[in-house]
Amino acid sequence: RKVTEWFDGENKRQSPDTSNGRQLRRMCREIKKYSQSRTGWKSQIAGGFMITKLVTECYRPNSSREDTALYDTMRAIRDRLSYNLVVQHPVTPNETITKGTDDTKARFLRDKLSDALSWLEVLFSPDCTRKDALAAWDKVFNTTYFTDKLESEKRDALRQAAVLRVVASVRF
Repeated sequence: RKVTEWFDGENKRQSPDTSNGRQLRRMCREIKKYSQSRTGWKSQIAGGFMITKLVTECYRPNSSREDTALYDTMRAIRDRLSYNLVVQHPVTPNETITKGTDDTKARFLRDKLSDALSWLEVLFSPDCTRKDALAAWDKVFNTTYFTDKLESEKRDALRQAAVLRVVASVRF
């Protein structure tokens, strides 16, 4: 119960919004999704509780850009783990979530966040297209969700254009 109270308080205090569970909660979910995106990582990567604690500690809100908040939070967690792999328990301060100063799961998370951030470097290229950006997020989450959505949007736009041409050609 104390952990839930702690997280709910952090979520309310830090999130710039009140919709859809609040942004801090969404960042926790997204980084957990990333950590679970490869089956081979399961036994090697930090668990959900450690990720939640790191997100609350390193969260970088952005009220207008969810993707920017996610990228900046991922980078902040990676940077934080680069100088200290020990993660304190949020409600029992004398306890740690990690196992010592060289926790293998925290190190693995740090290294995988570094990989993801390198895949997302394309976002900062002046030539980056929406398709490039969506493909980069697909690589991060090991999915085709984002590029599939783009293709679906293109098909919908073509259908709407065809309907508009038909309507425009009808004489009243």
